[in-house]
Amino acid sequence: MESSSPNTTTNKENPPKEKQKQTSVKLQWVFGIRKDITPNLLMIDADTVVYPASHYLVIFNHNRKIPFSQIQQFIPGTPHSKGFAAFNVLNVPAIHKRYIAAAEEIAEGVTVSIYSLINSQGMYNMPTKLISVSLYDIQMSKVFHLAFSQRDQPNNNYFALLGMSEEPSLVVWRWEYDNLKDRAVHSLKFPVKDFKNLQISFSVYRNDHIVIVSDKFFQVISLKPFEVKHQFSLEGSETYTTIYSHCWFYDGNFCICKKKFNFRY
Repeated sequence: MESSSPNTTTNKENPPKEKQKQTSVKLQWVFGIRKDITPNLLMIDADTVVYPASHYLVIFNHNRKIPFSQIQQFIPGTPHSKGFAAFNVLNVPAIHKRYIAAAEEIAEGVTVSIYSLINSQGMYNMPTKLISVSLYDIQMSKVFHLAFSQRDQPNNNYFALLGMSEEPSLVVWRWEYDNLKDRAVHSLKFPVKDFKNLQISFSVYRNDHIVIVSDKFFQVISLKPFEVKHQFSLEGSETYTTIYSHCWFYDGNFCICKKKFNFRY
């Protein structure tokens, strides 16, 4: 009787590697809104919100009638970065598109990316990155806020970013859907230096007018030509407290919301 050699015995406990099952992890749910970004909750439409959580931007649809796969979608941040520093959205009903702009502070400087979402019968496709631009050449290292112009005016739409290099800077692009053109960089002078935050928004009445709001002052800036039209310091007042937010009215006025009073321009 022949005995079998140990070398020819089949090892059933360790099958060949090609037959082993591969395990992967899939991100399915992200909740918990970051409080270090202002604003940190924006609406794309009546059913869909965008918010930053951990290293992601989360697109959350609270309408449970849509398929499960459409409830949450994700825009991941750049690996090894600090995560997103600012984001904003743009709704263009005429072409059934929504846009999300997001800025990150990485070791080399600031990068800005714009993503598109196409709405079809109440459901969005996965966000598609259209544009990614870096601001390394102007040595911008910090982002405060960013915004799209609010009126749909062909050849007169803008996208702007407010950040800091050696001094506060405003970067403005001409915005053509799916593209950025004609970058302009403007240095800013503020009435106070010890502000805590900055926000930026375009007038709902004129795309070439921008408002910059901090916790201590605000400015109204014209882009054509570039100049400060109005500037108000809110320090030294008995009613002074930190500004919480601001918003525009459709008649072209805006409101700055504080704890003790509202200022309307």
